[in-house]
Amino acid sequence: MSYLPQDYRQTLLPWFRVKKNLLLPLRYRGISRQEAAARLEALLAFFSYPVDLCTYPYRLSGGQQQLLALLRCLIQEPHVMLLDEPFSAINFYRMFALRQKLALWARERHVALLIVSHNLDDLMLVCDRVLAVVGPPLRVVTEVCIAVPHPRRECDLAAPDIAYAKTRVYGSAGGLPCVPA
Repeated sequence: MSYLPQDYRQTLLPWFRVKKNLLLPLRYRGISRQEAAARLEALLAFFSYPVDLCTYPYRLSGGQQQLLALLRCLIQEPHVMLLDEPFSAINFYRMFALRQKLALWARERHVALLIVSHNLDDLMLVCDRVLAVVGPPLRVVTEVCIAVPHPRRECDLAAPDIAYAKTRVYGSAGGLPCVPA
């Protein structure tokens, strides 16, 4: 299992360069240098992460730091990922591709993603099932399944199934009229 907290900056070690930050979890799991290097190369290629691996995290933008923290979760090849606001600092255009690639990466590797987000579009494009919670105390007020097949693109947000799911989620929070299930 891997976890990306909302305050991702606190997970990056400022005295380690980007490459060492990425490889740190593998080092402590006893993964060989060759396998770790191969995983890193494949991950960076898959996610098209253009960053200087020799720089320090504090020299990166907030979005690059968040992506670095996310990639460090992914390099572990977990079965379950817990992600709290995983795209909150990512720039608008990179976020489009990143949502698609994360969903594809998880599906190819049979990884369960549990994403907490205030951005409903993130959830609609990446997840197959959305639970809306309110509180305190926290309680599930609605559950919707997204029947649109992957890969999903931004234009799919206008699909009837997704529009209906969004209306149900918004309605369950008291913001819009609730649509019957």
